[in-house]
Amino acid sequence: MFETNIENKLPLSLKWYALVKIALLFFIFSLIFIVFGKSIWLYAFFFLFIFLGLPLWIYLIFTLKFTSFVITENTITINSGIFFKNSKTISFDKIQNCNASEGILSKMFNLSKLNIWTASPSQIHIERGNSSNKPEQFLWLNVKNAHWLKNFIFRRQ
Repeated sequence: MFETNIENKLPLSLKWYALVKIALLFFIFSLIFIVFGKSIWLYAFFFLFIFLGLPLWIYLIFTLKFTSFVITENTITINSGIFFKNSKTISFDKIQNCNASEGILSKMFNLSKLNIWTASPSQIHIERGNSSNKPEQFLWLNVKNAHWLKNFIFRRQ
């Protein structure tokens, strides 16, 4: 699905997915405020949505524009950053696990989140006796492309 050694971009449907997610969050909070009859809080929430929700969506659009990845025969390089550029190269032989997950809303937009796990200790966060793991990197891709990339990585190991 992806050609090697060529810069690839994230799918454009990701920006609409983010907008719908923000709008659904706004709708749910609006219903809560209406049910409890707190109109002053509803106005405060509208204010927050306009001054936080819309700038967040615009930031996500720019992030989408400035995020790309390059697949080679042995590595994947993920480039991101609007003001401060970040580039992370992961060798396929360092990848411990790779999984693609879809939620109800992301399925509607044909999107899948591809999580890439390595053996890096930076992925483990321990606080007050509880631990949580986060992937080394992740990409939002079309479902078909996410499964293709996952299989490509495992075949190269």
